[in-house]
Amino acid sequence: MPSRPSRRTLLRALGAGTSTALAGCLTGYRPDTGQNELPPGPENPPMNASHHVAIESRDALPDFPVVPEIEVVEPYAMPEHPPVLRATVRNPTDEPVTIGEYRAVVFMYAHAKDRAILLPHSERVVNGTPTPTGREYPVVGDGCWRLTDHVPVTAEYGTVEVPAGGRVSALVGLYGAPEQSACLPTGNTRFTASYSIAPLTDGKRQSGRWGFALRVRRLD
Repeated sequence: MPSRPSRRTLLRALGAGTSTALAGCLTGYRPDTGQNELPPGPENPPMNASHHVAIESRDALPDFPVVPEIEVVEPYAMPEHPPVLRATVRNPTDEPVTIGEYRAVVFMYAHAKDRAILLPHSERVVNGTPTPTGREYPVVGDGCWRLTDHVPVTAEYGTVEVPAGGRVSALVGLYGAPEQSACLPTGNTRFTASYSIAPLTDGKRQSGRWGFALRVRRLD
């Protein structure tokens, strides 16, 4: 279980928030495929999709005892949900490790300058499958996933213990930053996270960064 710090500081603003929020429902598109029906893809998007996202590149894996991973699980921006990614940190070693900061390592609240923000769509899960929590954030609405004001986040530092051979993972949704005029920024947007890893046996700590580039395409 994550160990929370005993002291908290004032709220830190990362994204957006005074207008009415649109529910972050993660009900994905599930086509009733027939014999002659093509599955959804960048050239055959589902009805009402406004944007398509894909991983453009991932950084080379750092010399960490843990392995960060990112994948797209909902590639389309739909009226019901924004694009959604799953971030995972695996521990392939034979001993447990503690990693922090426990939100940053799964890209919760990661932001790409003034272009986009990744906001939680699930809780962190150790050795399990993260499920959507239906979180709501203040967005323009009507299928536009740009934040309208700042989403306050507590400035704290927490850690999570990942058992030997285990993993921690979470779902994050892609939102446009309130400074943007578009609902989502198109082109390549890069996200990075800082990692601090301490094996529990010897207490030796390692730190570094890892990230990825996300390609966003508007569907006309």
